[in-house]
Order: sequence, then C-alpha cells, then structure tokens
Amino acid sequence: MSSINFKRDILQEPDQDCPDSSEQAKNLKRTILKRVPQRPATLPTDIYVSQKSKMRGLLEYAKSLLLKERLPSITIHGLGKAIPKSINLVMHLREATHNQIEYKAITRTVELIDDILPEDEEKALETQIRHNSSVHITVSLKEGALKSVNLP
Repeated sequence: MSSINFKRDILQEPDQDCPDSSEQAKNLKRTILKRVPQRPATLPTDIYVSQKSKMRGLLEYAKSLLLKERLPSITIHGLGKAIPKSINLVMHLREATHNQIEYKAITRTVELIDDILPEDEEKALETQIRHNSSVHITVSLKEGALKSVNLP
C-alpha cells in the first residue's frame, strides 16, 4: 500500500458579527489534512492528469502509448480542477492525430476524505467526507489510423 500524502488547510477565523459565531468558534484553529484520493491499481494505459501536469509531456506520453506502443486504448483521468486540462489533452491529441481518434467521456462524483486535527491534542481525530467531480475519458485510434498518422 502506498504512503498517504496530505495537503494542509487552516479553517478561517469566526465572524464576530455572525450569530453562529459560537459554533464557528468550535472550528477555530483546526487543521484539515486532505488525503490523496483513493484510486484502483494503475494500468499501463492510464494517464492521471493533475493541475501540476505539463500538457506537452502528457500529450507526448499519450501519443507514444497509442502510436508507438500501439495500445488499443488509453484512459485519461481528471479530478476537480484538472477536468478542463484532461479534456484539453484529448482535444490536443485529436489535433495531433488529425482527427483519427475516438473518445468517450464518463463523469462521476467521488468521495474524498479529509482528516481534521483539533487544536487540543487530547481530542480525537475527526474525519469529514466531501465530494468532487471526476472525468474518465477513453481514447482509441480509429481503424486504419496508423496509416494516416505520421509517427513522431
């Protein structure tokens, strides 16, 4: 099993003018650790896109899987803010192959788990569940596409 990585967020200070400030005070100075999303075992045909991913590298990798390694299909995965980049990757791939690809997109909502660390170390660790959108795009070459596409 892989190690768990976290992203830290600190909750906001309570609003003094808000009537629910006593409720907000309970949330004061708690640290939220965002766990890395769980995903099934990665296949050689999977490409996971993140905000930090470089488009050129993703495009070259996708082209090499389809054209050089001649895989029947690849799947491009994007979560949250990476969804537009995932779609953009497919559009660039379509342009690079001169419209010689077919693609099918599936959207889903995934549950993500956050750990909440209380300020008082004697209190128990809490978790919260939040939802985020995801996209899974299966891309394959059209029949006879290898003849019409120039290999890099």
